[in-house]
Amino acid sequence: MDLITRVRDVFGVAHPLADPASFALFYQQTHAVVFRYVYMLHGSPKSDVEDYTAEAFARAWKQRHRFSGNDEAALGWIITIARRIVIDQQRRVSSAATHQLDHADLPSTPEQQALLRERQQLALELLNHVSLAQRDHLIMRYFLGWRVQTIAQHLGCSESSVSVSIHRALKILQNRYPTLAEELFHDA
Repeated sequence: MDLITRVRDVFGVAHPLADPASFALFYQQTHAVVFRYVYMLHGSPKSDVEDYTAEAFARAWKQRHRFSGNDEAALGWIITIARRIVIDQQRRVSSAATHQLDHADLPSTPEQQALLRERQQLALELLNHVSLAQRDHLIMRYFLGWRVQTIAQHLGCSESSVSVSIHRALKILQNRYPTLAEELFHDA
């Protein structure tokens, strides 16, 4: 038994990923968020994004004994695993993947679906114009809705570095596509 497990046993600290039931509940609550994150970060076909998301949860299950923290920290941990999977895949594949937008939460009318796909395609194209770190910050901020403080805590850096990174990325996007960037990244 490792040290973290012994400390939890002694102090009665609940582990959000400890057993199959709690992990299943955690999966149900966070799968959509991780999927959206991977989709926005990678932008590849839905089947690839599903594979990366599943791989992130599989790795988390295998390494759950190494995790310590609450549910919020567990979400950050899964997102870190997913980010590493995407980065590893992008390193393996040098050519850019075609972007197919097929999302499960599409609006009901065909017109709304077409508009949403167009906006998502534009957002993905815009995100290709910034560095991977900036893309990561923008996705966490505008697509996951995380606050700068949460992003900084998750990434282990200062709030000012996250703010500057987001600001610089938005400047790049606004210089290239002034009205489009402001529309897609609404509080830019």
